[in-house]
Amino acid sequence: MLVTKVSGVVNMKDEKTTELDNVRVLNGCKKTFSNVSITIISCVSIINAEIISRRLLLIILQQIRMHKPSQIITLTTDFGTSDVYVGVMKGVILNINPNAKIVDITHSITPQNIREAAFTINAAYRFFPKGTIHVIVVDPGVGSDRQAIVFHTDTSYFVCPNNGVLSYLLQDNESEKKPLAEAVVIQNPDYLLPRVCNTFHGRDIFAPVAAHLSLGITPDRIGQPKTDLVRLTIPALEITENTLTGEIINVDSFGNLITNISENVLTSFLLSSTSEMEGIRELDRHVEVVDFEISVGTTSINRLNSTYTESQAGTLLAIISSFGLVEIAVNMGNASSYLGLKIGDKVMVHKKV
Repeated sequence: MLVTKVSGVVNMKDEKTTELDNVRVLNGCKKTFSNVSITIISCVSIINAEIISRRLLLIILQQIRMHKPSQIITLTTDFGTSDVYVGVMKGVILNINPNAKIVDITHSITPQNIREAAFTINAAYRFFPKGTIHVIVVDPGVGSDRQAIVFHTDTSYFVCPNNGVLSYLLQDNESEKKPLAEAVVIQNPDYLLPRVCNTFHGRDIFAPVAAHLSLGITPDRIGQPKTDLVRLTIPALEITENTLTGEIINVDSFGNLITNISENVLTSFLLSSTSEMEGIRELDRHVEVVDFEISVGTTSINRLNSTYTESQAGTLLAIISSFGLVEIAVNMGNASSYLGLKIGDKVMVHKKV
């Protein structure tokens, strides 16, 4: 007897099964779902009801939902747009999955700048739908013994080199105590292009793997688990009684200097000398009652803007960026050029007592 679908409802005969039968069916179903992109109900209709219990069916359905990716594939690279590389990657993806939706996050990462790519993908991925597949190709070690990986969380997939490009993401996952994430090494040649060139893994490895993931292939079919992912050293904040020291971790195309000081950390630091409610009210009014200054280069800023236009054009200012980090900017100007600062330079908040 087969499970059938009547008016959208699954009907099945509840039979006693052995534990061994259950394992065989579950493994068989996982294999089927890995090979074919098919709806859950259609898959269920092929399961023999005489050897499956209702409980096992629920387990199978849960497994399918956990591994169901989106058909959205994003691209983050340092390729630029004047060459053919990005277009070729898109062609590879669409040849495998013509229904894929490809989104360009950016192709303007500074060439070979893994740290910049790590910041960028961590800032962007959380705004995409669950199951989105993110391809990151900033890969100065292409063709070497560095490994290619698929990293997957409960919300996203990341297809990239194991070179530190996920460093900020891994740190945030741990600090926010998110559900367990896993990685596999890309090994199975079935999901690569037939010939892999040592100079273009974006085309021959990362693009086809992402396309196959979008069709429902599960990471366990792509390769073996990987636990020791490469991490860059993430700059740590230094906090003393009256000084908070961070540093610039990104410079955007406007020349805005993005620091590693979050709004929450800044607020906690400044509130430590005032009552909680008073501090929150005053911080909402540009922190005017809390006597502090932000030292950046040879210049100091003694207020926190709510908007760029609160300061006159050409004026240096501090503001909370759209990603919740302290940003140093020049209204209608370029703070990086104005101050002569770059990634790694220090930014200090001094609380006056």
